[in-house]
Amino acid sequence: HTDVVVSELGQRVQEALTRLPPEVRIPLVLHELEDWPYQEIASLLRLRLGTVKSRIHRGRKRLKVELDDYWNGDRR
Repeated sequence: HTDVVVSELGQRVQEALTRLPPEVRIPLVLHELEDWPYQEIASLLRLRLGTVKSRIHRGRKRLKVELDDYWNGDRR
């Protein structure tokens, strides 16, 4: 049962990530899933450190909105 829930959650997160615009999805994935430090992401994407942090923050907020129904019991 737990494996099914984890698998479903992973699928939902993956789907929600694909709906995020690339400018927030890429830094978010690199930081949260690949464990890259902010500075390395900034260097790779040729962005200022503050821009990277801001985009990751916006990505987290948008991901939360995307998954809100799922977290609150709507498992459609």
